Amino acid sequence: MTTIVEFLTARYDEIEAAARAAVDATPGTIARAADQWAYQHEGFAGDDYWTISTESAEIVTGGYEGGGTVSEEAAVHIALHDPAYVLADITAKRAILDSYTTTARLRDDAADRIRAAGDNPSATDLNQWTRAHMEAHILRELAVLPLALPFSSHPEYDERWRP
Repeated sequence: MTTIVEFLTARYDEIEAAARAAVDATPGTIARAADQWAYQHEGFAGDDYWTISTESAEIVTGGYEGGGTVSEEAAVHIALHDPAYVLADITAKRAILDSYTTTARLRDDAADRIRAAGDNPSATDLNQWTRAHMEAHILRELAVLPLALPFSSHPEYDERWRP
């Protein structure tokens, strides 16, 4: 069975790959991952549309044969989810997963030492386990489980992860 960390890591890998591919597929490959996307209102022969571009490349273009997006709202949404934003968002989410994983490992290591000590566990191990157990529980419930919600329609999503 896949753990929630494995599940989220796989989804984040997919999203990161798509963001990097969007940069790589930009005409002339002159866009950079750090470029911020912007939208601009255009019009031709009475048709309104919005284009998306960076300082160095056009992403969604207009022109004589149409193009662009048909609504400003769609253009704003596309521009707000440029690769630079997506990559920064994924980095932040991975940091949450790393904090959870580190804390859970500290809890599990302390539990192993407590089991190995039998009837005489150290106060340090007991305190470390208690603290790490509470921190891992809080991180899981308040941060990690909610991170999985956007993927609840994915076939590998486990309903037990629903907060």
